[in-house]
Amino acid sequence: MTTVNTPQRMTCATRCANACLEVQAAVRQTRTVDLATLPEEEARAVLADLTSRRDEQNRAADPPGRRAYRRAQANIGSGGQTYAVDRGRQR
Repeated sequence: MTTVNTPQRMTCATRCANACLEVQAAVRQTRTVDLATLPEEEARAVLADLTSRRDEQNRAADPPGRRAYRRAQANIGSGGQTYAVDRGRQR
């Protein structure tokens, strides 16, 4: 699978990575700048929009390969990631 349609798979991976970074930046901006001043109903609407964007991006992305998944787990296990959400998913 890795050698079939390599240019297309690379383009798709790049597009998906950029979409993920876009959603991540929007979430960070909302959390750090806007959230404290938004009324509850508006904050819920923004959260629903961000969740929808994330879900749409996840549907468009190819699942990670088994080797990439294992390498990521090893990186998290060795302390390469310091995000609490990553440590919480360790098994």
